[in-house]
Amino acid sequence: MSPVDETQHTWSSDDPVIVRATAIVAQTLGRDAESLRPESVLAGGPGADEEGLANVASLLEMELDIDGLYEDAADWETVGDILDSVHDQTT
Repeated sequence: MSPVDETQHTWSSDDPVIVRATAIVAQTLGRDAESLRPESVLAGGPGADEEGLANVASLLEMELDIDGLYEDAADWETVGDILDSVHDQTT
């Protein structure tokens, strides 16, 4: 069995839900959406502490009408982790 490439994601950056989620993440964390990449690390950035990520999860759940992100927030280390969670909840 070959190792899993964690830089690979099952979602497309053109997916309207992913585009909207990226904009919400950027706004909540006070970053520019165009500068966010899946590999962008959350640690050390504004709003990237435990409370800030819980806020991101709550806003994404509310704005995208999905559930289950709040439970994932403690494991988020990159923007790609957030978008993976969004994709998993919307497919």
